[in-house]
Amino acid sequence: MQDRHKRARTVLNAVACSLAALGCSPMPPRSAGGAEGSVAVVRAFWAAHADRDAMRKPFAVAFTYEVESLRDGDRARFAKVAFRHDDYQRIWVARNEASDLEEVPLGRDLEWEGSPGIGCALATIRYLFSVPLGTARGRWEIRRLMTPSDVLHEEALEASPLEPGAAVGTCRLELEEGTSLLESLVYAPRHQFARGSARRVRFGRWEVVDGVRVALEREGDLFREALSAVRFLSREEADQLLPLEQK
Repeated sequence: MQDRHKRARTVLNAVACSLAALGCSPMPPRSAGGAEGSVAVVRAFWAAHADRDAMRKPFAVAFTYEVESLRDGDRARFAKVAFRHDDYQRIWVARNEASDLEEVPLGRDLEWEGSPGIGCALATIRYLFSVPLGTARGRWEIRRLMTPSDVLHEEALEASPLEPGAAVGTCRLELEEGTSLLESLVYAPRHQFARGSARRVRFGRWEVVDGVRVALEREGDLFREALSAVRFLSREEADQLLPLEQK
């Protein structure tokens, strides 16, 4: 029995040392902490952007996309960018209103007509178009960031895409006080254009599309982006417009 208690104390001490090394303190979280508090914060985040039924309906999305790469000055306008929520390997784009959709394989070295900046924007928008929808429906991990009870800070979540080839890494989601809307996001780029340093994106001009709130304007360290004509697609529409190769 004594040996078992000794081993237990050894494990607890090791955990405490690991937390201290990471700059964490094993103190109790704030009053709404714990697993139940974390679930409540995540659900409030989802509910602020769409009700449960609206979250379940979209199978794909299409929108007009304008982007300026702030590092190199490159600009692009796509009459349509589209992707499926069940596929992380590609997106589809139409260069102008008269163009057909063309498939673009995603990757961390994607370039668009010689521009790594625009390639990075296309790879990134697949994940950051709607983080609430992505975390509720897609291959993401999401959790609430916990702090000691005596530390005041803005409510924040942490989300990480689980797709191995994702162009973004772990994201810190900063929520608007009182509404739980996504105010800004800090993420770790994995695309060659911006790899190695954290980047921030701020979201604005929210519009409700089929019951889902979508930010039509985004501005950050890398890009200035504008979305319009956002349209969610059913599975039948996605299979027709954005077909996947038969395996």
